[in-house]
Amino acid sequence: MRRLLLCALSSVSFVLPLSAQQFEGTLTVRIGGPGGTGSMITRMTTKGDKVLTVMTLPGAAGQELRMITDNHAHTLTTLTPFPPGMVLPPGVSTAKGVVAVRSMPTPPKTTSGGTPKSDIRKLGTSQTIAATKCDDYEATGETGQVVRMCLASSLGRMAPGALGGGGQSGQPAPWASVLGDKPLMPLKIWQPDGTIVLEVVGIKRELVSPKTFDVPPGYVDMETALKARTGTPKP
Repeated sequence: MRRLLLCALSSVSFVLPLSAQQFEGTLTVRIGGPGGTGSMITRMTTKGDKVLTVMTLPGAAGQELRMITDNHAHTLTTLTPFPPGMVLPPGVSTAKGVVAVRSMPTPPKTTSGGTPKSDIRKLGTSQTIAATKCDDYEATGETGQVVRMCLASSLGRMAPGALGGGGQSGQPAPWASVLGDKPLMPLKIWQPDGTIVLEVVGIKRELVSPKTFDVPPGYVDMETALKARTGTPKP
C-alpha cells in the first residue's frame, strides 16, 4: 500500500526551476477524487528549494509517512514509521521508524515556452478552488500525455517537488515542462475523462521555519532497520 501511495504522488510530480517567485506555506491536497476509492489527504509544506510532504497511512493507526525533498542537494529523504506493535531488538527499541536518503538527478532545464514537443492551451473557463480563482488549461506533454489543469496566477509558482519529490527517478511528470517558468500553480489536475488526479483543498501562506525540514530524532538508517525486521508483531 505504501509503495502504491508513493507511486501515486510520483505520477504528478513537478521539478521546476527556482528562478520565479515561489509559494511559501502549506498546501493541503486531496489525491484522487472526492470520496473515491484510494483518495487521501496530503500536506505539502514548502520553503525555497525544500518540500516536506506528509501523508497519513491508511489502516496504520494514524501513522504518517514523511518525505523531504531538497532540490539544492538533489536528495529525497523518506521517513517511514515502524508498523504498530512491531517488536524491535535492543538498541533500537524506542525507534520511531527508518530514514532513507537517495540522490535525484538534476532536472532538465525548461523555458517559459516549454519544449517544442509540449503544448498548453487555455480552455476559456475558470473555477474557484480553496477560495482561489484559477483558469482551466489543457496540457499535452512531451510523450503525448494529455491532462487538464486549473492554474492560479495569484500564488506564485509551485516549489520544485511539491507534488512528490520528482518521481521515482527524480524527473518531472511527462507534461510538467509545459509550464516552464510561468508563475502558475495547479490547484486541480484531472484527466480528459474527468478522473481527478489531485485537488488542492487548503492553502496557508506563511513563513516556514527551516527546521521544518530537519530529520526528527528517533529514526534509524536502513541497515539498522533491516536488522529490526527480525522482530515479530505482538500477539
